[in-house]
Amino acid sequence: MATRKLLQRVTEAVPQGEEFVAAFQSEPASVDGKQPIAPKEHRPQVFVGMNRPSDSWGTVFSVLGRLLTNDLFNYSAPMNSDAGQREKCRQEGAAFFGDWTSNAGELLAALQPQSRTGVISMLTVTTHRARVIYIQRRRGSMYRLRDGTELGWSWPLDQLAWVRQRAGKNVQFGFPDGSWASVVAHTADDLQRYFPHMLPKAADIPR
Repeated sequence: MATRKLLQRVTEAVPQGEEFVAAFQSEPASVDGKQPIAPKEHRPQVFVGMNRPSDSWGTVFSVLGRLLTNDLFNYSAPMNSDAGQREKCRQEGAAFFGDWTSNAGELLAALQPQSRTGVISMLTVTTHRARVIYIQRRRGSMYRLRDGTELGWSWPLDQLAWVRQRAGKNVQFGFPDGSWASVVAHTADDLQRYFPHMLPKAADIPR
Protein backbone atom coordinates (compact mmCIF):
# COMPACT_ATOMS: atom_id res chain seq x y z
CA MET A 1 0.00 0.00 0.00
CA ALA A 2 1.41 3.37 -0.99
CA THR A 3 1.32 6.29 1.44
CA ARG A 4 0.00 9.69 0.41
CA LYS A 5 3.49 11.20 0.54
CA LEU A 6 4.88 8.42 -1.63
CA LEU A 7 2.14 8.89 -4.22
CA GLN A 8 2.81 12.62 -4.22
CA ARG A 9 6.48 12.00 -4.98
CA VAL A 10 5.55 9.68 -7.85
CA THR A 11 3.06 12.18 -9.24
CA GLU A 12 5.69 14.93 -9.23
CA ALA A 13 8.10 12.66 -11.12
CA VAL A 14 5.75 11.96 -14.05
CA PRO A 15 7.28 13.57 -17.17
CA GLN A 16 5.71 16.60 -18.79
CA GLY A 17 3.10 15.66 -21.37
CA GLU A 18 1.78 12.75 -19.32
CA GLU A 19 -0.84 12.75 -16.58
CA PHE A 20 -0.66 10.58 -13.48
CA VAL A 21 -3.36 7.90 -13.25
CA ALA A 22 -2.21 5.42 -10.59
CA ALA A 23 0.87 3.91 -8.99
CA PHE A 24 1.52 0.65 -7.18
CA GLN A 25 4.47 -0.49 -5.14
CA SER A 26 5.54 -3.48 -7.21
CA GLU A 27 7.85 -6.45 -7.52
CA PRO A 28 8.05 -9.59 -9.65
CA ALA A 29 5.35 -12.10 -8.69
CA SER A 30 6.49 -15.30 -6.99
CA VAL A 31 6.03 -18.71 -8.55
CA ASP A 32 5.62 -21.46 -5.94
CA GLY A 33 7.39 -19.22 -3.43
CA LYS A 34 10.22 -18.30 -5.81
CA GLN A 35 10.79 -15.07 -7.72
CA PRO A 36 12.37 -14.74 -11.17
CA ILE A 37 15.64 -13.07 -10.15
CA ALA A 38 17.35 -11.04 -12.86
CA PRO A 39 21.14 -11.28 -13.27
CA LYS A 40 23.02 -8.22 -12.01
CA GLU A 41 24.02 -7.14 -15.50
CA HIS A 42 20.35 -6.67 -16.40
CA ARG A 43 19.30 -4.83 -13.23
CA PRO A 44 19.52 -1.03 -13.34
CA GLN A 45 21.75 0.84 -10.90
CA VAL A 46 19.90 3.72 -9.26
CA PHE A 47 20.74 6.54 -6.85
CA VAL A 48 24.45 6.08 -7.49
CA GLY A 49 26.55 7.96 -4.93
CA MET A 50 23.47 9.01 -2.92
CA ASN A 51 23.84 6.57 -0.02
CA ARG A 52 24.54 7.77 3.52
CA PRO A 53 26.29 6.13 6.52
CA SER A 54 22.91 5.19 8.01
CA ASP A 55 22.22 3.03 4.94
CA SER A 56 25.02 0.69 6.02
CA TRP A 57 23.31 0.13 9.37
CA GLY A 58 20.04 -0.38 7.55
CA THR A 59 21.67 -3.12 5.50
CA VAL A 60 22.87 -4.87 8.67
CA PHE A 61 19.42 -4.77 10.27
CA SER A 62 17.80 -5.95 7.04
CA VAL A 63 20.13 -8.96 6.79
CA LEU A 64 19.56 -9.83 10.46
CA GLY A 65 15.80 -9.64 9.96
CA ARG A 66 15.94 -11.90 6.93
CA LEU A 67 18.11 -14.39 8.85
CA LEU A 68 15.54 -14.52 11.64
CA THR A 69 12.73 -15.12 9.14
CA ASN A 70 14.75 -17.62 7.10
CA ASP A 71 14.45 -15.33 4.09
CA LEU A 72 18.11 -14.50 3.43
CA PHE A 73 18.53 -16.57 0.28
CA ASN A 74 16.37 -15.86 -2.74
CA TYR A 75 15.79 -18.79 -5.04
CA SER A 76 14.98 -17.96 -8.62
CA ALA A 77 11.82 -19.23 -10.23
CA PRO A 78 12.33 -21.28 -13.40
CA MET A 79 12.13 -19.33 -16.64
CA ASN A 80 11.60 -20.41 -20.20
CA SER A 81 12.37 -18.55 -23.41
CA ASP A 82 12.37 -21.49 -25.80
CA ALA A 83 10.03 -20.64 -28.67
CA GLY A 84 9.24 -24.32 -29.03
CA GLN A 85 7.93 -24.41 -25.46
CA ARG A 86 5.87 -21.24 -25.71
CA GLU A 87 2.58 -23.00 -26.40
CA LYS A 88 3.09 -25.33 -23.44
CA CYS A 89 3.88 -22.34 -21.19
CA ARG A 90 0.79 -20.58 -22.51
CA GLN A 91 -1.47 -23.54 -21.78
CA GLU A 92 0.00 -23.94 -18.29
CA GLY A 93 -0.41 -20.22 -17.55
CA ALA A 94 3.27 -19.68 -16.73
CA ALA A 95 4.01 -16.49 -14.79
CA PHE A 96 6.99 -15.51 -16.96
CA PHE A 97 7.92 -16.35 -20.50
CA GLY A 98 10.96 -14.79 -22.16
CA ASP A 99 14.61 -14.12 -21.40
CA TRP A 100 16.16 -11.10 -19.71
CA THR A 101 16.50 -9.23 -23.01
CA SER A 102 12.82 -9.71 -23.85
CA ASN A 103 10.24 -6.98 -23.23
CA ALA A 104 8.89 -8.87 -20.22
CA GLY A 105 12.37 -9.60 -18.88
CA GLU A 106 13.24 -5.91 -19.01
CA LEU A 107 10.17 -5.09 -16.92
CA LEU A 108 11.01 -7.70 -14.27
CA ALA A 109 14.65 -6.58 -14.14
CA ALA A 110 13.52 -2.95 -13.74
CA LEU A 111 11.60 -3.96 -10.62
CA GLN A 112 14.84 -5.33 -9.10
CA PRO A 113 17.13 -2.28 -9.06
CA GLN A 114 20.63 -2.27 -7.59
CA SER A 115 21.44 0.47 -5.10
CA ARG A 116 23.49 1.16 -1.99
CA THR A 117 20.56 3.12 -0.61
CA GLY A 118 16.95 2.06 -0.14
CA VAL A 119 14.65 2.02 -3.17
CA ILE A 120 10.90 1.75 -3.63
CA SER A 121 9.90 0.60 -7.13
CA MET A 122 6.57 2.07 -8.19
CA LEU A 123 4.79 0.66 -11.23
CA THR A 124 3.07 3.78 -12.50
CA VAL A 125 0.26 4.23 -14.99
CA THR A 126 -0.05 7.55 -16.81
CA THR A 127 -2.37 8.61 -19.61
CA HIS A 128 0.09 7.22 -22.15
CA ARG A 129 2.53 4.80 -20.56
CA ALA A 130 3.24 2.16 -17.97
CA ARG A 131 6.50 3.06 -16.28
CA VAL A 132 8.67 2.29 -13.27
CA ILE A 133 9.54 5.23 -11.02
CA TYR A 134 12.12 4.82 -8.26
CA ILE A 135 11.75 6.68 -4.97
CA GLN A 136 14.69 6.78 -2.59
CA ARG A 137 14.19 5.69 1.00
CA ARG A 138 16.43 5.07 3.96
CA ARG A 139 17.74 1.54 3.78
CA GLY A 140 16.12 -0.64 6.43
CA SER A 141 13.12 1.69 6.73
CA MET A 142 10.39 1.37 4.12
CA TYR A 143 8.63 4.69 4.68
CA ARG A 144 11.47 7.07 5.62
CA LEU A 145 11.71 8.74 2.23
CA ARG A 146 14.71 10.65 0.96
CA ASP A 147 15.09 13.18 -1.84
CA GLY A 148 16.03 10.95 -4.77
CA THR A 149 13.65 10.17 -7.63
CA GLU A 150 14.57 8.43 -10.89
CA LEU A 151 12.66 7.33 -13.95
CA GLY A 152 13.16 3.76 -15.12
CA TRP A 153 11.61 1.36 -17.62
CA SER A 154 8.57 2.54 -19.55
CA TRP A 155 6.25 1.18 -22.21
CA PRO A 156 3.44 2.76 -24.30
CA LEU A 157 0.07 1.52 -23.03
CA ASP A 158 -1.28 1.19 -26.56
CA GLN A 159 1.61 -1.15 -27.44
CA LEU A 160 0.92 -3.70 -24.71
CA ALA A 161 -0.28 -6.87 -26.41
CA TRP A 162 -2.60 -7.71 -23.50
CA VAL A 163 -3.08 -7.36 -19.74
CA ARG A 164 -4.40 -10.25 -17.64
CA GLN A 165 -5.65 -10.36 -14.07
CA ARG A 166 -4.07 -12.99 -11.86
CA ALA A 167 -4.63 -14.19 -8.29
CA GLY A 168 -4.89 -11.47 -5.67
CA LYS A 169 -3.45 -8.20 -6.96
CA ASN A 170 -1.09 -9.80 -9.45
CA VAL A 171 -1.14 -8.46 -12.99
CA GLN A 172 0.32 -10.11 -16.07
CA PHE A 173 1.57 -8.03 -19.00
CA GLY A 174 1.93 -9.43 -22.50
CA PHE A 175 4.25 -7.81 -25.06
CA PRO A 176 4.51 -7.74 -28.85
CA ASP A 177 7.63 -9.95 -28.86
CA GLY A 178 5.55 -12.79 -27.39
CA SER A 179 6.95 -12.52 -23.86
CA TRP A 180 4.92 -11.96 -20.72
CA ALA A 181 5.52 -11.26 -17.02
CA SER A 182 3.54 -11.29 -13.78
CA VAL A 183 4.03 -8.51 -11.23
CA VAL A 184 2.54 -7.77 -7.82
CA ALA A 185 0.65 -4.47 -7.64
CA HIS A 186 0.22 -3.67 -3.94
CA THR A 187 -3.07 -1.82 -3.82
CA ALA A 188 -6.58 -1.95 -2.40
CA ASP A 189 -7.99 -0.58 -5.65
CA ASP A 190 -9.78 -2.52 -8.34
CA LEU A 191 -7.10 -2.82 -11.01
CA GLN A 192 -9.79 -3.08 -13.69
CA ARG A 193 -10.23 0.69 -13.26
CA TYR A 194 -6.75 1.33 -14.64
CA PHE A 195 -6.63 -1.45 -17.22
CA PRO A 196 -10.18 -1.47 -18.64
CA HIS A 197 -9.35 -4.12 -21.25
CA MET A 198 -7.82 -6.47 -18.67
CA LEU A 199 -8.51 -10.14 -19.33
CA PRO A 200 -10.19 -11.97 -16.44
CA LYS A 201 -8.42 -14.58 -14.32
CA ALA A 202 -10.16 -17.43 -16.12
CA ALA A 203 -8.99 -16.26 -19.55
CA ASP A 204 -6.16 -18.09 -21.27
CA ILE A 205 -2.96 -16.32 -22.24
CA PRO A 206 -3.56 -15.06 -25.80
CA ARG A 207 -1.70 -16.74 -28.63
